[in-house]
Amino acid sequence: MLIVSRLLLLLYLISFISCRQPENQPDVEATLRQLIKRFPQLPSSSEKLSDYYRLIRSVSLGNSGIELQLRSTPDTLDSVQSIVFITNGNKEIYGVPLLSNEHRSYWNFLFDTKLLSEKSTNTTFQMELQTAIDTLGLNDTLGTASKVIDEMLISLLQCRRIYDGDSTEIHSIRLYSNHNLPEEDSDTCLLRFKKSWKAIVTEMHPKEYLK
Repeated sequence: MLIVSRLLLLLYLISFISCRQPENQPDVEATLRQLIKRFPQLPSSSEKLSDYYRLIRSVSLGNSGIELQLRSTPDTLDSVQSIVFITNGNKEIYGVPLLSNEHRSYWNFLFDTKLLSEKSTNTTFQMELQTAIDTLGLNDTLGTASKVIDEMLISLLQCRRIYDGDSTEIHSIRLYSNHNLPEEDSDTCLLRFKKSWKAIVTEMHPKEYLK
């Protein structure tokens, strides 16, 4: 009986230890819960949130201890939502939502107007990213913030740099109607697309557009 009791105690301890959050590790689960409270646009789940928001990709910045994670809801959802998690060298973590683009006020894109059906987030992606950089102490004299943003865009989100020679390729992109944006058709979308490209070119060559 004593052996059985000790065995049960051992199994209990193993179970308890395995369920504990590892020391000095970022708590993704708690961060997800906080984000979902702040952003009702992010769906919740009865299952473990860190499993529901599955890990898509992760990037580490050398020996700095800084890590970036991209997590996303299942592809089966009509509107997939993603989150970028940034962890600093002290294992402090901050989550920045990548809400789907129908949340226009969050992205605050040039030439976009807020949809009447859209729930306001009272913040923007730019503001959230800046808060993450400041909260995690990455805005230093070593250029860490710039490195983090570059790695986030290029390595984590796999964005590509745009050059002048990309004009033909970009303008050949086929545009499709979006049932979530009933006020926009292919013509108005094309017009907004051209305005956006002109704004990008202006940013690339500011001296040529100075009056």
